[in-house]
Amino acid sequence: MTAARFVDLADRAISEIAARGRAVIICDGTGLYVRALLLGLFQGPPASPELRADVARQAEAGCGDRGRSRPGLVSRDVKTATWPPRRPVFAHIRPNPDAVP
Repeated sequence: MTAARFVDLADRAISEIAARGRAVIICDGTGLYVRALLLGLFQGPPASPELRADVARQAEAGCGDRGRSRPGLVSRDVKTATWPPRRPVFAHIRPNPDAVP
């Protein structure tokens, strides 16, 4: 389900619940959908079938190292084109033996 679909369904449910004189409680696991409900969604441009087809063609043709080394992106934005670093960064977390449970 998309955030937009959630907002549509939630708006209807909230109206129905409020019409019955009941309090409405809204909760969500991540907060994304609640923020969309309370603050609205960005009204971006509609989907572009031409752009999607172009991206699909590029993906089929292969974009190098998962797209990070694509010449077009490298020429415009080297930082983004090379992120994340080629070598993974690992963190090792050790339990603290002095921690109080």
